[in-house]
Amino acid sequence: MQKLLYILLFGGPAVCQQSNKSFVPSNEDQNPMNSMTSSMEIQVCHQIARDISGEVYYPSDKTGHFFGNSQHALNSSNERSLCVVEVASTEDVSKTITIIGTSRTPFAIQSGGHTSNPGFSSTKGIHISLARLTQIHLSQDKSSVEIGLGNTWVDVYVALNGTGVNVVGGRVAGPGVGGVTLGGGGYSWLTNQYGRGCDTVISYNLVLPNGTAITVDSTTPDLFFALKGGLNRFGIVTSIIFKTFPQPDIVYAGHQVFDASEVPALTRAIQHFHENSADPKSSAILTLYGGTDNQPVLLLFHDGAGRPAAFDSFNNFTALVSTVKDQSFASFTGSFSSVSNASDKRGAFHTMSTSGYTQKFFAAIANESFHYGQIAQEHAASVSYHIEPFMKYGKYATDSAFAHDNSPLPLNLLFFWDKEADDAFWRAIMQQSIDYLIKVATAEGISDTGMLAYPNFALHTYAGAQIYGLKNTARLRDIQFQYDPAGVMFLAGHRPPQRTLQFYTTRLDVAQMAMATDDDVFRTELRNTKVLEGPFPDLDFDQFPENPHDSFKLWFREAVAAGVREPHAMTVSTVDDQGHPDARILILKNVDARGWQFAVKSDSPKGKQLASTGHAALTFYWPQLARQVRLRGRAVELSKEESALDYAARPAESRISAVASNQSEVLSDRDALTRNLAETRLKMSKDAMSGVEKWRVFTVAADKVEFWQGEASRLHHRLESSINPQAMAQPSMFPAEQWLSRWRGTPGLLNLADTYACPISIDDLTNLSTEDDGGPLTTSSKLGYGSTNGSSELRQSVAQLASGPETKLSEDDVIITQGAISANFLVLYALLGPTDHAICVYPVYTQLYAVPETFGARVSFWRLKEEDGYMPNVQDLHSLFQRNTKMIILNNPNNPTGAVIPEPVLRSIIEIARARNIIVFSDEVYRPLFHEPENAPPPITAFGYARTLSTGSMSKSLSLPGIRIGWVASPDRSLIAACAARRDLTTISVSQVDDQIATYALSEAVRPALLQRNVALARRNRALVEAFAARHADRCRWVRPGGGTMAFLQFREPTTGRPVDDEALCAEVADKSGVLLVPGSCGFGGGEDWKGYVRLAYVCDTAVLEEALARLSAYLEEHLRD
Repeated sequence: MQKLLYILLFGGPAVCQQSNKSFVPSNEDQNPMNSMTSSMEIQVCHQIARDISGEVYYPSDKTGHFFGNSQHALNSSNERSLCVVEVASTEDVSKTITIIGTSRTPFAIQSGGHTSNPGFSSTKGIHISLARLTQIHLSQDKSSVEIGLGNTWVDVYVALNGTGVNVVGGRVAGPGVGGVTLGGGGYSWLTNQYGRGCDTVISYNLVLPNGTAITVDSTTPDLFFALKGGLNRFGIVTSIIFKTFPQPDIVYAGHQVFDASEVPALTRAIQHFHENSADPKSSAILTLYGGTDNQPVLLLFHDGAGRPAAFDSFNNFTALVSTVKDQSFASFTGSFSSVSNASDKRGAFHTMSTSGYTQKFFAAIANESFHYGQIAQEHAASVSYHIEPFMKYGKYATDSAFAHDNSPLPLNLLFFWDKEADDAFWRAIMQQSIDYLIKVATAEGISDTGMLAYPNFALHTYAGAQIYGLKNTARLRDIQFQYDPAGVMFLAGHRPPQRTLQFYTTRLDVAQMAMATDDDVFRTELRNTKVLEGPFPDLDFDQFPENPHDSFKLWFREAVAAGVREPHAMTVSTVDDQGHPDARILILKNVDARGWQFAVKSDSPKGKQLASTGHAALTFYWPQLARQVRLRGRAVELSKEESALDYAARPAESRISAVASNQSEVLSDRDALTRNLAETRLKMSKDAMSGVEKWRVFTVAADKVEFWQGEASRLHHRLESSINPQAMAQPSMFPAEQWLSRWRGTPGLLNLADTYACPISIDDLTNLSTEDDGGPLTTSSKLGYGSTNGSSELRQSVAQLASGPETKLSEDDVIITQGAISANFLVLYALLGPTDHAICVYPVYTQLYAVPETFGARVSFWRLKEEDGYMPNVQDLHSLFQRNTKMIILNNPNNPTGAVIPEPVLRSIIEIARARNIIVFSDEVYRPLFHEPENAPPPITAFGYARTLSTGSMSKSLSLPGIRIGWVASPDRSLIAACAARRDLTTISVSQVDDQIATYALSEAVRPALLQRNVALARRNRALVEAFAARHADRCRWVRPGGGTMAFLQFREPTTGRPVDDEALCAEVADKSGVLLVPGSCGFGGGEDWKGYVRLAYVCDTAVLEEALARLSAYLEEHLRD
């Protein structure tokens, strides 16, 4: 986060941050100049997009980049920008700032997005994201490292982990490199040893406001001083070169949670620690919480292994929870965030400073946390006070904007709340608490005017002198005007003054009329046009139905009764792929639990925009009642059957005009339309449903509905209804399964589509057993409900499969489900929601990304490449993370490619996830069918990282698809509990018969022989496919699979090398040759990716495979020739 203040930050007596808030008029949506200003600013977005090598994203972006690159740690810091400019280089930054300066366009810059103040790194103008500037270059002698400002500190620590060196940077996972270093200089776990982060900077790479790129170091002392804590008011810093310092591989660190009764003793202990510890390698932070969680938390850090004597002050306390242990620096700092789980919260930070501690001051802090905590409990809010003692680190201080040679001690206040309406209340409460604590500290002799507010966490009401002091404020102002004489950086975070429109009075005198233009007269006519002339009906929102769908129907019927003409007409608003809005009047078709419905042609501009962005806004206005209804949400296409029914219900002439007209296209002449109408009328006399293929009915699944009742007095009434954001959206289609459902059961088809290993019977299973046990079933058992989570014996067997040397699972770490498809659904339903982001390998089984999207989560594809053998490239993973990334989704072995992720790659993924505290979920339904068992990787749950889950089943590698048994396993029982709670919504228990068979198949007497049989079958049949691919190498290519039951082959035209139409190929092969395959682009690529690819399941009966490959060869020879 690069924190940007506004107008005359270092000059005026008031804080420039306030300008952003006071500047937005309450009626801005009715201001006639807003659309003009936005339009001009959008053009600036387009100009930047043409000139830079990076990307520009608009609100309509579906990749997640617009949202991900403008999202902040706190919801209260977010603003909706016109576009997000994702710069990729210093040259991009130079071009962007030059265009912005020339056009005088509002903008903001975001590094990590950790600020709590709206407008500091957000804007309604152009949002510059530094997310691509993620270079971390360690010098050859390891004495310095260059760090791009797109990194967060956890990125840096993960990159430096194991190098033996480290930098003085942020203490938790969330903050960006820019905000911590530029916004005050940066407190660190290493501050006692080396000072603040800014004291260790060798140089800054800066793009000045005029677009010039320079290096700032000790040879430019004024600018060097200004960037050390002076915020980013002097240009845009793209990277920083830091000194490095020795870093032990292991540190002793973690947090402890205590009972609230321990607060007085803990404050005495933290004071004793501060006053007596002489060990600069040891640090501690004590947090006192109010609100719903009032248990104090102690953070401990020692720069080395083992508990030091410095922590003896805390030895006599019994922690309720403790994570303190030997671990890597990266693991410790990545394990928590100062605003963890707060991305849906509003909040504020502030840091006041003192010169020391007293028990009276600590008692005041405790009283504040208790007092305001009680208020917070009533408002679903939380308050916390963080006591952060340091040694005399001022001896390392350099000439910095935020002076710290007096070693000020920070007290950090963090307040969180839910409602925007409470913003002013909680910020006022925070200021009141700050004022009181400063008063106590001053009386105790530990605070005076020299104790300044820390810039990075200062409330937006603080002026320059309160942060930097009078002397440094004056110096910073002079430097600012020297390097930014045009005031480009004043555009950051706020908009330019509204253009004023001069209106004549409602009655023009003769002189004015003589000089007036037609525009002047028309303007006056508009002013004199009457509006909102009552009387209007009385309204009692308290009597409104609770459901907004029912409320709408009530108002609609009242509009009909009042004689409103066409009350079902509405404005439908969409945006195109450039972010440009469109609006048009359509007719409402229906309102039901799914939303508000209307119809469009798929090839019309609105149809294309709805398909592209997936969102729409609707507005109804009934002037006779002065009523308006506004709603917005996801626009979900209904089924083809519903669209066809709506099309059939339209009058014949309406259907004819829909087919004959090409909406929004320019006509060569009117006669062309007349001729087209005549031709269409003739055509539809023979086929009344012609054109139905382009007809689409959409429903807007609104997340917010506003009912507006106007009043002649202009004291209008609004009722806003929020619809549960957790409600499930229209499920995504499942093309592979839809394809298979078309063909399954067709007589004579040889099935190379279903991916289970060649099924076996109960008799076969019994014969595989090394014991004379009579088979799996106890026929005398009463078939009631089984155990809710599955039998103990079955869960023990699954736990053994999911364990490894680093992690041992028990039956309590497993729940049994109805197949792996239910297991996957439970994991994704339980753990991902509308505010979350997930990263999923691709191609992959569609369910793994379709289910999260159904529940509103955003999913980014981690694309697997054929040239890499479909191995995930860990370097690509780093660029996919967003600030709300919660889960990485794997599939090992992979469906459809059969690729196996090896242990070293899995371990790298685990370490990256561990540093970010991200869940790793792996669908391991094809495990343990590895064709080279000696190279088999461990399950994802076996790497010693708790936040992992795996799913599996009896269907694929274990040849028992006829029993519907799957499972979820995880070493983290809170994840298992979340899945189990959702499981109760759909399943009482699995079949006892299925449970008995699965338990028997997984027993040591059967499982080894069953797997040996399937591995041998897989290797033998893979050789047949390999020979087939070699024989047709001119038209077929593949990557030899290492596990599972399937291969992914691409078929090409032999002469041109172009991929074939895989869906047409599979349909024709099924119809003409009797072989069932799955088309790649249809089943796994959404019709766009993996064209020409076919999934072929080969671990079937060998005779079936041989016959199917022979038929397929014959087809290729006949239909895919040179």
